Amino acid sequence: MNSLGESLPIACPNQKPFQEFVWRWIKAAAGLKADVLFWDEPHFMIYPEQPEADALPKLWACRCPACEDLFKKQYNQPLPMEITSEVRAFKQDSLIRFIQALCQETAKAGLKSAVCLLPVENSSTIKDWSRVAAIPSLNIIGTDPYWRPHQRDVEAYVTRYSRRIKELADRFGKEGQIWILNFRIPKGEEGNIRTALEAGYREGIRNFAAWSYYGAAYMNLKSEDPEAVWKTLSQVYKDLQGRS
Repeated sequence: MNSLGESLPIACPNQKPFQEFVWRWIKAAAGLKADVLFWDEPHFMIYPEQPEADALPKLWACRCPACEDLFKKQYNQPLPMEITSEVRAFKQDSLIRFIQALCQETAKAGLKSAVCLLPVENSSTIKDWSRVAAIPSLNIIGTDPYWRPHQRDVEAYVTRYSRRIKELADRFGKEGQIWILNFRIPKGEEGNIRTALEAGYREGIRNFAAWSYYGAAYMNLKSEDPEAVWKTLSQVYKDLQGRS
């Protein structure tokens, strides 16, 4: 629910029904003999925000009854209509609590947890990645530095986030993971896949994943030449594996 009380097409991590649904899902996945559960980009609904710490977006999330109740208990005041420093901290704490619970429930089920953090600085995303990396029951920490449409220097962009993930993985004893863009790649730009993978590999990353299968040929996000995307990805994987 946004700051105007409008429903949103995204679940709130503070909602008990949603939490209970996820716990049931974890048990179902364990019953299917899964190895690792992947928690993809946990965040609240993202609205555009200015970079200034005190900038107030016109809309923000979440102001559902669960968030209002938890905020009041934590800060002994009603949840404000605007984003304040307390609201920002509350949102961050809410996401960390939820991820911690996800990892704990997953560990209880005998499975590993992998978390992919959005490389976006926003009050609705996780800013201090070390709080996630420090979760004892987390096994794999990663991010998805997808360079299109805003990053022209693929190597520098992927290097920066690969280095950040590797540092956290080493400091907290986790496995680092980097996701590689495989959707909406224009024909002729498939070489950026190699550039990205090489950049991550140089920074010490050995766990790579790509989204999506076969250049997303089956989706409206498909690359212009899905087959070329898939062949490029496959070849670079083979090349890197040969270096190990």
